[in-house]
Amino acid sequence: MSAFTVLVMARSPVPGQAKTRLGAVIGHHRAADLAAAALTDTVAACRAAGVRTVIALAGNLADCPQAEALTRVTADCEIVAQEGIDFSHRLVQAHRVAGPGVVVQIGMDTPQVTAADLRAVAAGLSGHDAVLAPATDGGWWALARRGPAVVQPLAEVVMSTPGTRFARLWRDVHVAEAS
Repeated sequence: MSAFTVLVMARSPVPGQAKTRLGAVIGHHRAADLAAAALTDTVAACRAAGVRTVIALAGNLADCPQAEALTRVTADCEIVAQEGIDFSHRLVQAHRVAGPGVVVQIGMDTPQVTAADLRAVAAGLSGHDAVLAPATDGGWWALARRGPAVVQPLAEVVMSTPGTRFARLWRDVHVAEAS
């Protein structure tokens, strides 16, 4: 699969607003620094894949301590505001904004992802409407889809639970091997 878009769901790494559970343990400034580093690594993988990158952002990069560096890192990305009443609805809206065609959606905290991983998830769509790359916590680290309508059922999924990925909402979803 050569042409696809990567949609990165992200939160501005503002101390006390990003990685709050981690921040409670290691301090909110350190957690925000970690979130900024993860976003930087995730964008680097998208850049290495040579694909259009849309960042659906909760918050504003200008409000974080790393604003100048992150503005440079994301300069060639399209940044759009997350909109919706909860994360499920924000996901659906972000997919609409990303537009038609093949989109691989990941989070900002997948710094281990590589360009090859992104291409493999997109290639997994062969013969399928969507592909989920499962994570060990019950969710997914990547979701690929052919068109924005495919993800509409996500609006009905309660996110951040151990069974999130197992919600059987699609007729034709391929669950990829975890990498």
